[in-house]
Amino acid sequence: MSCRDLRDFISQLEDKGLLKRISHPIDPDYEMTEISDRTLSWWSCSAIRKSRWL
Repeated sequence: MSCRDLRDFISQLEDKGLLKRISHPIDPDYEMTEISDRTLSWWSCSAIRKSRWL
């Protein structure tokens, strides 16, 4: 997968169904690491994108 920049990389992941979105507000200092760990192992996705930060 060849990418021009980070936006292109994220777009390609989304097109292939490899990007999971989290719509609930989270605290990036305390919750993002745990969410990433659980999501990456449970869904086997390549990336996670947060839509809304606290």
